[in-house]
Amino acid sequence: MKPRIGIVGNVFTGDSEIFYHNHATYTFQGNIDAIIQAGGLPVVIPIQSEGLAAEYFDSIDGLFLPGGQDVTPSLYVQEPDPLLKTTSLKRDKFELALFKLAWDAHKPILGICRGVQVINVALGGDLVSRSVTPETIS
Repeated sequence: MKPRIGIVGNVFTGDSEIFYHNHATYTFQGNIDAIIQAGGLPVVIPIQSEGLAAEYFDSIDGLFLPGGQDVTPSLYVQEPDPLLKTTSLKRDKFELALFKLAWDAHKPILGICRGVQVINVALGGDLVSRSVTPETIS
């Protein structure tokens, strides 16, 4: 039996004729293809309330946290940086709840881009933007 890998979906909220002006839950096809190529069965999990995280979690064997919006700075006790872009507190809280469940259950977790940032925040880290100059690289 192939392991079920939960991919937290994102929400497309723009206006699009393709979706008949509705919002859509999605993940990139490359995420799905990579899980299949690795022998897994991808399961897209729609963003929900934190309280439903356990119900979704019970149906997966591993968790994949993909890229997306910036992580909400209040979750790691920072003031918003001027470079901050779109955030989704609902997604942040849902992914943090799923991460905690996976961490406590010792299930595999993979994060890319935003997902790595969520993992870092979940483990008590922060996100600080720093300018890189030749003087700071040594």
